[in-house]
Parts: sequence; C-alpha cells; structure tokens
Amino acid sequence: MKSVLRFSIQVIFAISLMLIFFSLAPWLAAAPVSELRAEPGFEKTVVPIGAKSYVISHGAVVFRASGTIAQEPFVFGAICVAFITNFIFLALSFSKASRKIL
Repeated sequence: MKSVLRFSIQVIFAISLMLIFFSLAPWLAAAPVSELRAEPGFEKTVVPIGAKSYVISHGAVVFRASGTIAQEPFVFGAICVAFITNFIFLALSFSKASRKIL
C-alpha cells in the first residue's frame, strides 16, 4: 500500500512539474511587443489589444498577456520557486528516507 501511495505522489509531482515547466518556458523567450517591428518578416504584424509580450514559436508569433521577466519579475520568480520546490519534492520522493515515511 505504501508503494502505491508513493507512486501516486510521484506521478502527481511529475505531472505538475511538466505543467509548471510549460508555463515557465515562454517566459524565457518572451520579448516586449515594442521589439516586434525589429524582427524580419514581422514588421506589419497586427498586435492584439492587451498583448504585453510575444514569443516566436515555430515561425509564428504568439502574443502573451503576461509581460517579460523584466516587466513582471515577481510573477516569474513565483513560477521559478514553484518549479524548484516541485522538483525538490519529486527528487525527495525517490530517496530512501521517503520510503520510511510513505
């Protein structure tokens, strides 16, 4: 029973780690909308209302309502803390000490 609980916890941490990573990754490549005009091929792109940043993903521009790391450092920091904390808990769930607890 303990091994099933430990495995379930590991699956939950692994899934949440992937979700946090996918929300963290666009922050690393985000650029302010004001820099879009400097990108070759995107000079005449229409910027939606409320877009603070953009990411070029697979040759297409993806606009984001959230800003860049410089514009919103606390939000980016909170996502980083959540990612690191989740990674530590996942790593600890594989340790021998957790086998005694769970």
